Amino acid sequence: MKYIKTALAVAIIALAGCKEEAALNADEHSHGPVEDGVVLETHQQKVSYLAALEFADKYHSQGIPLDANAVAAAVRDIMAGAEVRMDEDDIQKTFERFRDDQLKRQQELAAMQAEAAAALEAQYDQLSQENLKAGEAFLAENADKEGVESTGSGLQYKVLQTGDGQVPVANDTVSVHYRGKLLDGTEFDSSYKRDVPATLKVNEGLPAWTEALQMMPAGSKWELYVPASLGYGPGGIEGVGPNATLIYELELLEIVPSK
Repeated sequence: MKYIKTALAVAIIALAGCKEEAALNADEHSHGPVEDGVVLETHQQKVSYLAALEFADKYHSQGIPLDANAVAAAVRDIMAGAEVRMDEDDIQKTFERFRDDQLKRQQELAAMQAEAAAALEAQYDQLSQENLKAGEAFLAENADKEGVESTGSGLQYKVLQTGDGQVPVANDTVSVHYRGKLLDGTEFDSSYKRDVPATLKVNEGLPAWTEALQMMPAGSKWELYVPASLGYGPGGIEGVGPNATLIYELELLEIVPSK
């Protein structure tokens, strides 16, 4: 019996990397109780059921099928103090096969995960390149439109409204309203919708904002055409894909006085 316990412990440790142990939660089970006539009435019955439940869930949650009849036979043998039905050689071979099967399963799972990750990365790279090309084409055409100015960094802007306040410097804190859109017109963010202006330091915003704000007198409203290098770049954010060119309506409400 000591040998069996040791072998079992080794097998369970080998499984540790397969999957986190599932919580014993009724919501995780997709079917109702099996109709087998068993009724849990006494404390002993309930404790017995919970002990078996924990054991079965440990293996089931790792995708290891158990034979209920064999499990019941093992329980009966232990309770009766009966002789184990397998000799040490059979036990050793069974656990070795069990271990090899689980290692193979881990390797197959790792290969599937690597393949899925590679596919996602390829899809991401393709989208990134498509966004770059679309952005370059848009900016090339947009540069020739009336009222559009370009800077050396690649930022393009159009003055919608000129204020008569001071122009902030990099360390100033400003209050702004803004609306951000993708090239297809999808709005991904808007302080106007929230009806709450954003407050930020000029040099802590997007590179495009940092550059534009240092040219805008307070009270001005500009439309910014932002290449990926001055926006969220290859990383993107939620709602903005990798290397996306953006269009911002940016309104400088005021320079916030220092406290």
